[in-house]
Amino acid sequence: MSEHHPGQADTQLARSRCLRLSEHLSEARGVLSDILAASPDAKALATYELIELGRAFAGKSEFGTAEECYTSALATGEHQALANFSLGELWLERGDTGQAISFLRHAADLDPENPWRLFVLAQAEETHGDTATALSHYERALRLAPNDATMAEQMDALLAKEDAVEERVRIWRKLVEDYPGNKLMAHHYNEVVKAVSEDFEP
Repeated sequence: MSEHHPGQADTQLARSRCLRLSEHLSEARGVLSDILAASPDAKALATYELIELGRAFAGKSEFGTAEECYTSALATGEHQALANFSLGELWLERGDTGQAISFLRHAADLDPENPWRLFVLAQAEETHGDTATALSHYERALRLAPNDATMAEQMDALLAKEDAVEERVRIWRKLVEDYPGNKLMAHHYNEVVKAVSEDFEP
């Protein structure tokens, strides 16, 4: 069993993580830069830690430094979906939904089976006023996570806000058909049908 020496990448990664958790963020960043320069085999782990460090900077509202961490992570070629997603979230925090959508869409393209990537993208698109695309992504996200009540409620709220009665009924009916026995889908479909029926009562 080999011994770990202070200069080895795994020891340095542990050090950078401890520095991050103790909020010595700039020092942690320096350690990660050294690892990426000297230890190609540790690139994937160092990149992930760099993204986590970016989140720590963002949590302190140091958005410029957070962006630099995420951009450096992108440059490594590792964890591309997560790095793009993190940049998208960062731009949302900064209030630039257009820029956010660009990164969030790339993240969703790289990780198409991840419902959360699609859901956050849909939220950004809704905020940006692109209702049709947002609805499409909400539905795709819900199909990947058919028991997620938050996703279901967000999509239904947008349909209700747009007063898209026929579309609202059609989408929920199709989801009920595609997911037989799913109580969440059935609940929303029944609620929509009930609301429509009440609207047409004399």
